[in-house]
Order: sequence, then C-alpha cells, then structure tokens
Amino acid sequence: MTIDIGNGEFEYVKDHFTKVALKNGFQAVSATNSWNYMKTHVDDNNRFNFNFDEQTMVISKKMEELGYDGHSGASFGFVMSTLQFIASNGEQAYINKFFANTDSTTSTLD
Repeated sequence: MTIDIGNGEFEYVKDHFTKVALKNGFQAVSATNSWNYMKTHVDDNNRFNFNFDEQTMVISKKMEELGYDGHSGASFGFVMSTLQFIASNGEQAYINKFFANTDSTTSTLD
C-alpha cells in the first residue's frame, strides 16, 4: 500500500510562517530521498529536536540550502515530527487528526 504524502503545499495551514517551514521541510525530505527514513526513524524520544544523526543532518542542511535556516530546536522538531507523521500515515490522516475539529487551520510554530 502506498501512502499519499500529498503535494507539499500545505494549503490547509493558514499561518504563513508555519506553512513556509513545512513546505521547506517537505522539499528537503523529497530532495534528499528521505521519506523512508522519515517513516522508519525512531530515536530515544521519538522526536527530532536535538537529533544529530547523519540523515537528519543531511535533511537539515538541505533545508538551509533551500532557503530556510530559522529553526530553533522546537520548530525543527515540529516540522520533522509533522513530516514523520505524514510519511507514516499520509497527508489526509494528518489533516483529519489535527484539523478536523477546528474552524481553521491555525497550527503554528509559536
């Protein structure tokens, strides 16, 4: 079964800065052929905030090359965990879980 990860546009995310960060992360994971890594990667805390393994660093460097270098540990963890959820469950599952019970899509990096 193929999981539909979407097109990486995050049209349903209204916060501009969150959308930019997610789109950049999606592009970086795609450009580094890291979707399988995202699906299968597990660390001690199952988070990416302070994860410095080789593939995570490749993705982080690609994010910078693509023009986004404003991450804190928390925002990097948020983006990577979001992409990991999408890699494992699909974009529609992400939308259903995080946006189905809201009147808008206001998840932010705040």
